[in-house]
Amino acid sequence: MIQAMLLSVLVVSICTAIHYLVLKRVSDTIAQRKSAAHGQNLGLAVGAITIAHVIEAFIYTLFFLWAVQGLQIGALNGSGPRESPPR
Repeated sequence: MIQAMLLSVLVVSICTAIHYLVLKRVSDTIAQRKSAAHGQNLGLAVGAITIAHVIEAFIYTLFFLWAVQGLQIGALNGSGPRESPPR
């Protein structure tokens, strides 16, 4: 239980740091650009945040797989019916 909680804190910390760094970089870039480029700034911000979220989701996936398969914490099982479907 403690191991799972520490792993969760680690993953959240890593993803928070990634999110902060991406937002900081986007903010700095927008601050240096001309104020007339509103559409480009919005596109940059949305694109960067989307990429950051995809990276963070990938990190969560890797950590959860490692926790389940490598550390034997919990299980990932399907939620469908256990019996075979009718033919």
